[in-house]
Amino acid sequence: MALIENRKMGDRSALAWCGLIIFFFCFSSSHFAEASDNFHRQKLKLVDFKDRISASKGDFSTDLKVKKSGVLPIAELSAFAAAPGSDPTRSGFIAVSDRDPKLWRTNKLDLKDSSKFPSAIETLTDLLHPMGFMLSECIENSSKFCRKTREGLSAQWEGADIDQNQQLWLLQESTESVHIFDSDATQRHTIINLELAAPKGVTSPPFPSLKDKEDSFYEGIHVISNQQFLLAQQAAPSALVLFEIKDNPSTGNRFPQIRTAKASKSWLLPSPYQNCALSELASFEDNLFLLSPSCHVILKVQLNTNLAQLAVTEVLSYPSYLEHAEALLVLSNHQFLVGLDGKSGDQDNVFLLEPSSQ
Repeated sequence: MALIENRKMGDRSALAWCGLIIFFFCFSSSHFAEASDNFHRQKLKLVDFKDRISASKGDFSTDLKVKKSGVLPIAELSAFAAAPGSDPTRSGFIAVSDRDPKLWRTNKLDLKDSSKFPSAIETLTDLLHPMGFMLSECIENSSKFCRKTREGLSAQWEGADIDQNQQLWLLQESTESVHIFDSDATQRHTIINLELAAPKGVTSPPFPSLKDKEDSFYEGIHVISNQQFLLAQQAAPSALVLFEIKDNPSTGNRFPQIRTAKASKSWLLPSPYQNCALSELASFEDNLFLLSPSCHVILKVQLNTNLAQLAVTEVLSYPSYLEHAEALLVLSNHQFLVGLDGKSGDQDNVFLLEPSSQ
């Protein structure tokens, strides 16, 4: 009898140990699965960010290759511009230099004959010539103000765009201004001074602080209307900033007109790209494109007035040996012309980029 009782107690003890082992195994498996799931989710935040922000945009990343290269005899290319809806392969485009205060126009863009790529060019406008400068009091005046003005306008032309009225808008860094030329790009009829302070009471998203930051000015321009335009903030942080012209045109015979534009809203790049310094802003159809020479990418972005961040819908990577890319012309959603900020204009400085899969 005692033997039977001992056996029963042994059986119960064994069952208890089995139950404890099963419980421990299930508990451990559950926590391991949860921990594994948590790790997987954390990993997704890093590697699948692109999928989360563009779930319905198709392929997010595209590798670009150099299809053609050529020379524009212009030192330090800084911007390209073509009229909205035009075909640069037929009508050409405007090129801007960061060092030489001139505008050039190409006759056409030959994509088939490499020996003719990019194309012949002609000098369009000397930005310091009286016909272009149009500030008569500074054409021959040697005052300190006029000397500084001429020196400022002699370089650092950092962005260009052509609006629906065929007017050319040029971004000037050293004088913190935007200059509007007529459709022939020969006469400057308006100068817009940029008010760089953030709007009163606006703290989110943070507006760039530019006055005491080197290499943190704007590097590209996209005209929305005759009262609004976007500028690409180069860095600290990288962003798009909307400027609005609030004042009325000056009265009297003053020419060019002097206007003032104020920053009204900004959009930051998402966290994976906030350290990508920007050098140019361009558009095609309803899309905006940002050129980043530090990350060697062209970011296809969309902005929403109700959001504080840009939506990156595609990342187009170009070869890392193309250093100091400054100028961008979008020929299609997957075909780009990139210009390099080279110190001389006697080496290849213009590159046609297309997807590697083509």
